[in-house]
Amino acid sequence: MNSSFGALVVSSILGFAYHFWFMSLVTKYYSLNALFVSALIYMAVLNYKSPEIKYIYLFSLITGLGFANHQTQILFLPSLILLMVMTKNPELLTTKKTAIYLSLFLTGLAVYFYIYIRACQKPILAWEDPRTFERFWGIISRSRYGALSLAQGYSSSFKLPLIKTQLVYFCQMLVKSAGLLNVILLILSIILLFLKKLKLAIIFVSMFLIAGPGFIIFTRSELTESVKDLLERYVYLGIIPVPLIIGAAIAGSGIPKKIKLVIYTALLINSIFLFQKNYLISTHRYDFVYPDMARNILKTLPRNSILFSDRADEMEFTLAYLTKAVKLRQDISFIDCNASVSRSIYGDNYYKIWGKPRLEIRERVEREIIVNTNRPVYYATFEPKMINIPRYPEGMIFNTKPQPDRQAFPWDEIYVLRENNNMDFRSRGLFSSYAGLLGKYFIQAVKSGTGISRAQKTFQLMKTYNTGAPAEQIIAYMYLEKGLYPLAEAEYLSLINRGISGPETYTNLGVIYEKQGKLEKSIEIYKKSISKYPDNAQAHYNLGVVYWHKSEWNKVITEFEAVLKLQPDNKIVRQYLDSLYSKKR
Repeated sequence: MNSSFGALVVSSILGFAYHFWFMSLVTKYYSLNALFVSALIYMAVLNYKSPEIKYIYLFSLITGLGFANHQTQILFLPSLILLMVMTKNPELLTTKKTAIYLSLFLTGLAVYFYIYIRACQKPILAWEDPRTFERFWGIISRSRYGALSLAQGYSSSFKLPLIKTQLVYFCQMLVKSAGLLNVILLILSIILLFLKKLKLAIIFVSMFLIAGPGFIIFTRSELTESVKDLLERYVYLGIIPVPLIIGAAIAGSGIPKKIKLVIYTALLINSIFLFQKNYLISTHRYDFVYPDMARNILKTLPRNSILFSDRADEMEFTLAYLTKAVKLRQDISFIDCNASVSRSIYGDNYYKIWGKPRLEIRERVEREIIVNTNRPVYYATFEPKMINIPRYPEGMIFNTKPQPDRQAFPWDEIYVLRENNNMDFRSRGLFSSYAGLLGKYFIQAVKSGTGISRAQKTFQLMKTYNTGAPAEQIIAYMYLEKGLYPLAEAEYLSLINRGISGPETYTNLGVIYEKQGKLEKSIEIYKKSISKYPDNAQAHYNLGVVYWHKSEWNKVITEFEAVLKLQPDNKIVRQYLDSLYSKKR
């Protein structure tokens, strides 16, 4: 009774842990991966307690199936294989047995072929269209990201200060996920296990260290907010061994049954607390950001439009699902510019080309489509300047044809975007981008006070949910581009007053005063920028230009010479200086 009760209570540490619970509600591989890992641990422990070759056979098959689900399973294998070797079974590694292990592993791994078979059936979604061996292997080996990288462009190198930061981050996530009481109990259990069951301690603790902090360190990733968002998805890996360590320590420590019952009761109370604490913050029930965003994009489009989309995987998946599965807006031709969720229109080589050559292919193919069609062509994008195709804001997407006489449509009254306090980092970023795009549309599409007030309203929403650079920085620059100098000035001053300004804040504020003819004020701001950021070449240049307007030539020379010290290859400044030197002679 106590044993079953104890197993149930200890396993609830994992079941109610925030990160495990949160990722179990995501339609991806996380929960299934945890199931395979748990099954592997179970087989290895059964074999350790009572060595039988059937457990090794099952272990081999499950390993193959697990790898077909996700490669992070490899983090647990060194410890588990060592546990099986500890049995010292003389028949463990015979030639015949090894051949059977390999056959069972490959049998499990064979489910990978479903990817190829399904890709040949013209599915709605086909990640990188794996109908060729090269692309099929590219998916398995994660060639897009680099086999050992967290994601594309996220790896740096092993550095001691970074490792310290990563260890602190993992400890914070462990407490957030399992609760402080369970973390304290984990530490005590590790100590007790090393004193009482050294072999098991080495196995289970090494498993915890490799899959937990070891995984985070191995990513070699600087802990930016976006990287933390990615890493949080894998914290559950390090939590899987936690109940195993605690359970093994309690069961194998020789603690009297009555004391064990007290410990299990305390753990049960703590699990109830974890359940209460994590339920509301784990649920995705009210997170509608992605479907709302996709539906709003489709609302904007005129009939029979072509939509190019290069926003993010989640958005591409959602748009593809709505247009191809739900059959919403069947008049729309949806094209995924990244060719990740649907087949490439850019040629087969597009899947392995990155950087500038990839953008050049995109620009050529998309420009040709735009020129040769009579259909309206729109873009859903975060970066309209990524390729050299003119694009003009229309709601939260971009038209390829300017409509200078068109009045701004009140999209903020038509769009539905449901807010949710439980949104994750990427959802908040998407919400913020919606507000930024719509605000930019309003300030570019109209000159009336109504348009500006609509922009200010949506920008306030952007400030609430912004996850990257300070929203004021982005908003101020939009106002500056449109010539709305008082509004831009207010945003830049807000940044300075909050102590989160950068060199561009002062430089752009100086430009605002310069545009308004407040030259003395602009000189004051440029000097402040140079005082705070001596390497700000742009501030030196702008200050030199102001002095030029005031015909203070010696000061112009001083500032332009400062620019050349920072930017020796600045040909424009060098020409100006040569002209000034000749005047002085």
